[in-house]
Amino acid sequence: LFPMTECTIRAGFEWASEVHGLLDRYAAQKLDESYESDGLVLKISCREVDQQDIASELRNVSRGRISIMKN
Repeated sequence: LFPMTECTIRAGFEWASEVHGLLDRYAAQKLDESYESDGLVLKISCREVDQQDIASELRNVSRGRISIMKN
């Protein structure tokens, strides 16, 4: 088994498909999904070794407009 970590992702609605696609690619588990006036908030569980790669790819695809924070 791999150590897991939980993170919160905040993204504008225009990034929703990229975020969900990336989570699928890394087999990250969506724990909660909510919506705010400016976008979506996802709480996820992913392998600890994947967290930095996920964060990096989200930043790159959105040019820094998507944030991911460890819980």
